Amino acid sequence: MPRHEYLYGQTLPQLEALCNRLEMPRFAAKQIARWLYDKHATTIEAMSDLSARHRALLAETYEVGLTAPEKVSISTDGTKKYLYRTSQNHFIESAYIPDGDRATLCISSQAGCRMGCRFCATKTGRPLAPDAEEPRQVAESVALMKLRYVVVTSVTRDDLPDGGAAHWAATVEAIRTQNPDAVIELLIPDLDARPDLLEVIVASKPDIIGHNIETVERLTPVVRSRAKYRTSLETLRCLNRQGVVTKSGLMVGLGESDDEVLQTLHDLRDAGVRIVTLGQYLRPTLEHYPVAAYITPEKFEWYRLRALEMGFSYCASAPLVRSSYMAEEALRSVKSL
Repeated sequence: MPRHEYLYGQTLPQLEALCNRLEMPRFAAKQIARWLYDKHATTIEAMSDLSARHRALLAETYEVGLTAPEKVSISTDGTKKYLYRTSQNHFIESAYIPDGDRATLCISSQAGCRMGCRFCATKTGRPLAPDAEEPRQVAESVALMKLRYVVVTSVTRDDLPDGGAAHWAATVEAIRTQNPDAVIELLIPDLDARPDLLEVIVASKPDIIGHNIETVERLTPVVRSRAKYRTSLETLRCLNRQGVVTKSGLMVGLGESDDEVLQTLHDLRDAGVRIVTLGQYLRPTLEHYPVAAYITPEKFEWYRLRALEMGFSYCASAPLVRSSYMAEEALRSVKSL
C-alpha cells in the first residue's frame, strides 16, 4: 500500500475496512468520520479520541488530505471563489454560491483545456489523462454531501478518441448506483455533434443534458476560439432527436446586438432546446476578452419575455445567472422530479 493515502473522501464502509486492515476497532471508523466530516480536522494528530497508538498507526500510511486554498475571493452577493493547488502542482477552482435557503457548490477536478476560449479562466493546456477512479469518487462525494441535484461538467476532451463519452457515461451510472434518488444534469462539450458519441452518454440516462452556445454566431470565432456555432446547434438538435431534455446558455455584454441575441434564441429553440439561461459576461482577467457592455436588469427581463414568447419552457435571465442557476426549478418546468 502506498504511503500517504488520503482519508478525506472515504465513506464509512471504506473507513471500516481501513480499520479492519489496521486491526483497529470498528467503532474507530465512526470516530474518524466525525473528525473528517463534522469537525473538519486537518491532521490525524487532532483526532484526540483515537488512542495515541492508533493515531500513529494511521499516520504511517494516511494523511487527512485537505488542502487550504491558495486564494479566496468573496463578492458582494456572498459568492466565494477558491483557488486550490493540487499535489501535482496544478490549479483548480471551486465556488460556493448562496441563494436564500439553498446554495450551489461548484467543484472543478480538471486542470487544463485545449480550447483556449477567450472568455474562460480555465488554463489552456493538455488535460491530464482520465482517472478511472473518478466516476466512483464523484458518486461517493455526492453521497457524502447528500446532494439531491447534481450538475456534472468537464472541459473539452478532443484529445480522446471518444471525446470522453465513455467516462461521462460511467460517471452517470456510478452516481445513479450510489444515489438512486439524485437528479443528474450534464453540461457537456459538443463532441463534434457525433451521434454515436452522444448516444453513449444518453444511454446512461441523465435527467437533462446541457450544452452552452455561449455567444452569438458572429462572435463565436473570436470568443470561443476553436468551437463552432453550428456544431453546437447540431449537438443540441441530435440530443433532442434522442428524446433528451436539453438546455443551453449564453453570455451577453460581449458586443452582440439585440437582434443577434434574439436570433440565437430562435436557433436554440429550433434545435429543440427547452431551457435557456442568459447572464452577464464578466472578464476573468485583463488577458481575457473585454466586456463591451454591462446589460441592465430591464434588458435581461426583456430577453426573458422574448424567450418565453418563442416557446421556451423556462428562461433564467439576469446579470448573475449562469447555466446551472436554479437548475432544479428549471427542470421541474418540463418534467416531474
